[in-house]
Amino acid sequence: MSLSLAVAPLTREAFRRFGDVLDASGRADDIANAGAARIYRERAKADFAGEGGRLSINVVRTAPRPFPIVIDTMERHPLGAQMFAPLAASDWLVVVAPPGALDLDAFVAFRVQPGQAVNYRRGVWHCPLIALDRESDFLVIERGGEGANLDIERLAAPFVIASLES
Repeated sequence: MSLSLAVAPLTREAFRRFGDVLDASGRADDIANAGAARIYRERAKADFAGEGGRLSINVVRTAPRPFPIVIDTMERHPLGAQMFAPLAASDWLVVVAPPGALDLDAFVAFRVQPGQAVNYRRGVWHCPLIALDRESDFLVIERGGEGANLDIERLAAPFVIASLES
């Protein structure tokens, strides 16, 4: 048995309970480089230092996944935030659930637009990276260091995303 999951556009408001959306939307906080650059400050909360953690910057390459996409595994990082930023414009999906006990009724899927990145808050459940149209590279900023910072859970009833249409 599988459950259907619709995909919504990624917006700052819709994603707020799971983390931060990083983009250059809204009013810039500052101007630099003789007016050529607009700066959007503090778009995400860096949460890496607890319990002896350190900042870890990685690049992850992931193959595209064709529809229908089966979501049968979720993960979370209880000791720190985790940010994903594509290194080139590409279509990708984010599937999340709130921290705490994994609740199948609380799953949400978002389509990430070019120019957007996400920062998952500590403990937010999310599926592994889902690239859609081509092999994609992502900058991943997360907590490194000692301690168990990865919980993985297989779903008894997987979710299926049939397409990007709701």
